[in-house]
Amino acid sequence: MLRVMSELNPLELQRDKDESHKPRTVNEVLKEKRWDCDEIARVYTAIAWNLGITDIAQFAVRLRDKETGEIVGHAAVLYKTETGIFYFDPATENKKQFKGYSSFSDLIQSKDFQNYLSDVCSPYNNSKMGYDFVEGTAVSGKENADAVYYYELGNYYFNQKIDSEALAQYKNALDRGMIFGELYFNIGQCHYFMAAKYERMNNKENCKKEYQYAAEYFTLAVEKSTNTIEMTEYYGYLGDTYIRLNEQTKALETYKTQLRLAESLGLTSQIVDAHLGIATVYINSAGLANNRKKYDNALDYLAVAEKHLFSALKEEKKEEKLNVKEIEEKLNEVRIKRNAILQNKGNVNE
Repeated sequence: MLRVMSELNPLELQRDKDESHKPRTVNEVLKEKRWDCDEIARVYTAIAWNLGITDIAQFAVRLRDKETGEIVGHAAVLYKTETGIFYFDPATENKKQFKGYSSFSDLIQSKDFQNYLSDVCSPYNNSKMGYDFVEGTAVSGKENADAVYYYELGNYYFNQKIDSEALAQYKNALDRGMIFGELYFNIGQCHYFMAAKYERMNNKENCKKEYQYAAEYFTLAVEKSTNTIEMTEYYGYLGDTYIRLNEQTKALETYKTQLRLAESLGLTSQIVDAHLGIATVYINSAGLANNRKKYDNALDYLAVAEKHLFSALKEEKKEEKLNVKEIEEKLNEVRIKRNAILQNKGNVNE
């Protein structure tokens, strides 16, 4: 660590507080002499590799603010020692030796390490109540040096709503060993939004292909995620995609899984979304099967969804807060679906 810092200190780099900037490569950081936490970790790792230090990894983590629910990202460096794994954050100079660990992944999943991250990251990001660990990943090997950079670049283009470019950068990160549930989820979202564009163009072939890719990556997001709160959201997107693909049975099972998870975690908005999804499946299935019972099932699920929405209006404190506009939009969706059922119900067989 001292050898790397002796190379880093004379560069006189300054922290860039503008978080909206386009991610920089190592060369761009050195040229502009400005960095954020991800970039300074990349520079540090590059210097270490040039010095012949190979048992080192770029570490990226996502944390959820306990008060606001906001997700923040941070980056640091991990490297192996004779007695364990050493954590070093070039942005804050926080450091700690974790003895007894030989695997980066084992360290990342340990509660001691996750609690430590919450403690040291809270002051840096001005969190009042601290953070809950969401997920973390370590990317090692000089050939994978740009993995975190491509992930950040994907996020940059994703936030700009340039889906095709975001998708290309996310896949660059994936090819270089980046493993995040959110990475798979964002790839799925890119395909989903591209499918929606093809749908508006009435390009049925490409639309279906993109929805199939979306389903594939949403499934991977569920499998790779280590956080049940985010997993609940991923199931919702997967269910929506199955609806688009007209795979009603898969959609129903997916929404039911989302509902079980959301209820166990007390996530009001996800509970409502799951009920609305289930109701939509029954509406679609009823229309296809010309079956009165399925319409009745759909009405039952809409009633439950409506009940949760009214509860959300009454209760101010929820783990996941809903604003009034969002609740009213969902209530209106319930009314539209109910009216559609009642209009069609008289035209079906018993």
